[in-house]
Parts: sequence; structure tokens; C-alpha cells
Amino acid sequence: MTLRLTNLTAGYGRVRVVRDVNLEIGEGQIVGLLGANGAGKTTLMRAVSGLATLQAGSIEFASRDVTRWSSDKRVALGLIQVPQGRHLFGEMSVRENLEMGAYLVPGHAAQARMQEVFSLFPILHERERQPAALLSGGEQQMLAVGRALMSGPRCLLLDEPSLGLAPKAFDLIIDVIRRINHSGTTVFIAEQNARKVLRIAHYCYVLENGRIATEGESAALLADDRIQRSYLGVSYP
Repeated sequence: MTLRLTNLTAGYGRVRVVRDVNLEIGEGQIVGLLGANGAGKTTLMRAVSGLATLQAGSIEFASRDVTRWSSDKRVALGLIQVPQGRHLFGEMSVRENLEMGAYLVPGHAAQARMQEVFSLFPILHERERQPAALLSGGEQQMLAVGRALMSGPRCLLLDEPSLGLAPKAFDLIIDVIRRINHSGTTVFIAEQNARKVLRIAHYCYVLENGRIATEGESAALLADDRIQRSYLGVSYP
């Protein structure tokens, strides 16, 4: 098991945003976290990364109890998040942003990983000297994903990667998620666009008001009438 959350309650200060969450992600899986805006998806992702206050419960990653680990120690173990909103360094070049993702990686390995990122996102190679702020929204999301891949994630956390993207740009991100998963990286993706995630994920959890409302294999959830009505009615195909 790559990642296990047990009775996790988290939030900010004394405010509880997610409550009593139990969740498991097997090695090599793509697992989705679905839910409407405000359901608590980002808070849950931040708790896994060590960026939100854990008020109860435990987090196990790569067979280690990381509940009280700092976020940088989790990164060093391979738990890497692509945050909502990308959080790039706008005045720095594409290459410099990628290099920021490899600060724990030896030089020769970092160069090899950069070439892998450029093979996944050729446009980043074309624009490697360009400031990140001048990229389109889709290109910035590619750069955010590429920066995370530079760290060599064992489990890649993606928080709302479709935010602000045109459908075609998100389709490209989805294709890259498939490819990196096929190469062995476990993926945990929080997303409002349920239809897209259900088509690529092995298993999904649905979050409502900070709690897991339902879960199951993606094919079963796609066939569930309640999921269809609540989460798929307004998604683009």
C-alpha cells in the first residue's frame, strides 16, 4: 500500500474541514478524489502533504507513519504535490522553475529528469528560457506538473489540475497522467471534473461536506445513477 489515511480529521486552526476520512491508495494506482467546490478536497490534499493542520488520525506512506513528519521530509520520501493554482515563480524561466523541483536531486539525475519532462511536454523545451508568467494557462499547468516530476515522485498528488484550463489543455494533462502512471508512478488526483477522472482512475472516493460519501471502482461509479445526477450532469464529455 502506497498511501493510507486512517480516521483523518484536518483543517486550519480549530476549524475542521475534513472529518474521519479513511482512504487507501495501492502502489501503481490512479485514485480519484471527487467532489464539488468546497467539499474539502484541497484541505485533504494539503493534510497529506503536511500543509494543513492534522487534528486527528494518521497518515502512512511507503510503509512509514508520516503523521508527524514535516512537509519537506514527505517530499524527500517521494510524496509530491502539484498545488491548486500552480504556484510557479513567474519571473523565473521555465528551466529555472523545473530546476527548483530538483533541489534534492543530484545534478546528473536532474538533467536526465529534465529531458524526460521535455519529452512529455515538448512545448516546455521550446520555451525553456521564457518566463513562466508569459506561458498560457495550459502551459503553466504543464510546468507545474513537470516541476513535481523533477522530484521523482513515488506518489504524485494533483489538486484540481483542470482549474482554468480549456478542455483540450486538460486532455493533454490527462494523457500525461496516464503515461507517468504506466511508467510506475502512483497518482492521487482531486478534481471537480468527475467524468474525466473516472475514465482514467482505478478507484475513486467522493467527498461531501468533508466526509467520504461513497467510494468504489471507477466503472461502477460511472454506472451509478446518483453519481451521474450529482457529478456528471454538468461535466463536458
